[in-house]
Amino acid sequence: MMKKRGNGLIGLMLVGSIIGIMVMVTLYIGYNMEQKLREKLKTDIQKVAEQNAEAVGRTLATHAQLLQNLSKRIALRPEEQRNDYVKELRTLVQLQGYKRMAYVKSDGSFLTTDNYKGNFGKKAFFKKSMRGEIVINEVRPDQLGKADRINVISVPVRNTYTDQIEGVLFATLISDVFDKFMSINSFNDQGNAYVMTVDGKIIVNSLVHPVENVFDFFENFKEENSAEELAKIRESMSLGRTGLTSIKQGESMYFYYMPIKNRFGATPLYYVLSVPKEIVAATYKELNSQLRGVLFTALLAIKTEAINNIE
Repeated sequence: MMKKRGNGLIGLMLVGSIIGIMVMVTLYIGYNMEQKLREKLKTDIQKVAEQNAEAVGRTLATHAQLLQNLSKRIALRPEEQRNDYVKELRTLVQLQGYKRMAYVKSDGSFLTTDNYKGNFGKKAFFKKSMRGEIVINEVRPDQLGKADRINVISVPVRNTYTDQIEGVLFATLISDVFDKFMSINSFNDQGNAYVMTVDGKIIVNSLVHPVENVFDFFENFKEENSAEELAKIRESMSLGRTGLTSIKQGESMYFYYMPIKNRFGATPLYYVLSVPKEIVAATYKELNSQLRGVLFTALLAIKTEAINNIE
């Protein structure tokens, strides 16, 4: 009898030791699993951002190059005949899916492919292109026709012989063309993606309630984010760097930013992806729950076996 009780006590001690070891192993596995999930999320964010930034860059470069080539053909015509080019621009609008195109004279006057007339002399994109810049304008509601979200791409029209800028050629893109590059379904449709200028102006974004400037948007959460960290992001972007940091937009987010390869000499742009850290916590919680279930089943089996041995 004493021998049997001694064996039972040894069995209970063994069960306790096994349970302790399994708990420690579970905690260790859980900790490592959470760390690996965080690293994997960071890697996934980087991969998605790089792919989308490349696609956005190529799309913008294609349109900018098309307009540059067309501007050289327009420049061959006398100034008084350039608005006649609108008929040929209408064909291009249909082929490229633009909402409209127009040649804007040096005084700002224009006639669009959908027959709007007016003066863009005070428009920022016109002034910049008259100074020689290729401009990708920030997203905004269309002011001429149906209020679609649009982006304006404009290029200078230079005199073939004197190189003097004599006007501006622009095309209007409906911003939906970029939606596929703003997709964040890799992260359970959570988080935000946007293309922005170095100073924060939004070119296009995936936000349900769009904002005009990312850094102005962050001001709504300035009590949650250090001024030093936001200043660091600004400085890093101004130097053309890539970075991954943490910010808060009501919740803690991974904030990844990288420059879009500038193939067309336009204002430098950034592709930004912000994803909630909670995605890691939710995934970890689910996997940890499954791990605990396996542990509980194993412990129950060990307990049953120990009781049988004691009896």
